[in-house]
Amino acid sequence: MTVHDRRMIRVFLGTVVLAAIVLGGALTASATQIRSYPGVPIFDVPTVHAAEQRIRQEIMAGLLDRATREIDGLEARYPNAPLPFVLRALLAARQNRNQAVVAAMLEAHARGAANLGPLLEDTTMAPFVQDPRLADLRPRYPTVPAPDAIIVRHAEAVVLPRNAAWDEDRNQLVTRLIFPQRASARRFRGQAGSATRRLNRLIATGHAAGSYGDAYDNRDRLHSTLPRQPDQQLTHIVYGSEAVAASVDYGPNLAFDFGVPTFGNSSTAHMGPLWRSQARFLLTMPGGPERLWQQYTSNHIYVFPEHRDHDPSSDKSGHGDVFPAQTPYMLVSQGSSGSDRPILMAIQVALAALRPEVKSRLISRGLIAPTVQMLFRRAQMGIEGDADYLSPEAHPTVFDGRRTDYERLVDLAQAITLDKIPPRAGLKVMREKPKDRLIFADAMDERLFDTPGAVARAWRGGGTTRSYELLATADGLSSGAVKFHWRIIRGNPEAIRIAPQTGDDARVRLEIDHAAWRGGSADLRTPRVDIAVFADNGAALSAPVFFSLLFPAHQAREVVGDRLVAVQHAVSDAPYSDPQIWPDRDWTDRFDYDASGRVSGWVRVREGQETRFSAHGYRVLTTDAKGRPETAQKVRYQVKRANSNRLAVSERAHPRRYRYRYRYRDEADRIGLPIPMRTGE
Repeated sequence: MTVHDRRMIRVFLGTVVLAAIVLGGALTASATQIRSYPGVPIFDVPTVHAAEQRIRQEIMAGLLDRATREIDGLEARYPNAPLPFVLRALLAARQNRNQAVVAAMLEAHARGAANLGPLLEDTTMAPFVQDPRLADLRPRYPTVPAPDAIIVRHAEAVVLPRNAAWDEDRNQLVTRLIFPQRASARRFRGQAGSATRRLNRLIATGHAAGSYGDAYDNRDRLHSTLPRQPDQQLTHIVYGSEAVAASVDYGPNLAFDFGVPTFGNSSTAHMGPLWRSQARFLLTMPGGPERLWQQYTSNHIYVFPEHRDHDPSSDKSGHGDVFPAQTPYMLVSQGSSGSDRPILMAIQVALAALRPEVKSRLISRGLIAPTVQMLFRRAQMGIEGDADYLSPEAHPTVFDGRRTDYERLVDLAQAITLDKIPPRAGLKVMREKPKDRLIFADAMDERLFDTPGAVARAWRGGGTTRSYELLATADGLSSGAVKFHWRIIRGNPEAIRIAPQTGDDARVRLEIDHAAWRGGSADLRTPRVDIAVFADNGAALSAPVFFSLLFPAHQAREVVGDRLVAVQHAVSDAPYSDPQIWPDRDWTDRFDYDASGRVSGWVRVREGQETRFSAHGYRVLTTDAKGRPETAQKVRYQVKRANSNRLAVSERAHPRRYRYRYRYRDEADRIGLPIPMRTGE
């Protein structure tokens, strides 16, 4: 990465931190959104929408000073926009300031806010809806001209403000491309050797669709890009000055849907305490996996270098495989800048080699990205038949694009006919263990994300085994029966059990022991188990979908038999752990068990001092003659951002009203029942 890259990453990070909230924590059902943004330039709308979501969450959480500062900033930047006054009305309602609510609503209406009626239905606004001054706020549905489509000329599509619109349902910008009638002089051009020559013959005879109608979206300002050549079929997305000024052209595509098969790349990464590749950033940002799924089903697919996220520990800066999960939504290249280009070429070849009628059907059903994933993985050197494709070798965390057999890729794409279109697999968690009290973080459970094509969990709690019931699904074009193949892609098979629950293997019970992740390479540590699922419609195998379980490799855990005896959270010289996923704790817990094997409490050691906790997680204040908790107090585990930008857990006692006195069933009972203590007791 160059110095220019680092500067641009810092610039982009300021924008993307806002965009990260776009699909973040959900608002309450009654917290309706004002979906139009008059007074805001179109390319600023994704950032402003993200800011609106964050401010609403801050108001609901009672962070009113922070919300006020952010609203002031929005008004200063967009002095003619009604949005700041809509947010001021919500803020004033939270503060029970009736006059301020009315004044802000009237000002928002005067500045052109659309229908304010739904806002008055927000539970926060309930005490103020009867004010007669608000009765005349009539809905406004201003006529908004449809954006101009981009007429593709000279193999480029220039993105300008007049070409973009905000899709209120999908929370993203949409830009539509129109391709004039195919120019016969245009050829498939690419650095794919003999595959290029063969493709042009197939295109000339009508057997292959070619690249005309496909879009390439470079998002690192030409740092690592496919070359543009005269008379080429492939269309390059070009961002106008307004889009560049708003930084919607840089880094991951969090803003645009182009309405045509689109592939692209961003050979950039995030530096500093929260360093990570763009791929890991998308997997750990709020709403990132959901946005990736949205692209995956909209015929978009992007490539990112793994830059420092997948390097052997023998390298000077290698930390092993630090990705939290696998998904089929993107492709990650081994290496840094430029390592993405061979994969980009492979995607271009795969799209161009599809039969015209097949490509048209895939586009209409949103199956372009899953089909590209299947073709690319099958075209890797050494992957021959179905058995190889269903093996771990075909599904690494990252890919070396130089191992792609372009000739084989053309053959595989040409072999797909209308009756052999692969299905799109899906995955759901039907049942899992409820939140573990040994997580010690009030705002966290073990869920990282749930999307239809990838599910991820992090082993944050106690115990020695995790159990899940998973359901695989398939959609596509085949009317035949579908069966499913489950494969262990990463992890120790001796510590992983997959038990089918239905005849078609759609539903399984998955059990994973804590030792399961220790089956990987010593030089490329992967603290993760990946289970891939493939749908088989009898004519074709789907792209994989993944269940991933991330393990706390930075902890020292002592296990005796099937019991977790101790967890040391603060380990000196521990391996790298993602600070976005694993909050720091400065203590060690040693667990006790009763005669039936249940956790009966634990002792916490911090800086040489010991503190006892009951089986319910309460801090023990006094004990009875048998050493059992007699009185105890509830504690909170607040997750805060430390100076290093890492998350850290702060243990705090609840107020006195959260104190309990224990009752026991008999002399052998070591768990007890906590009874709230009366005031003054």
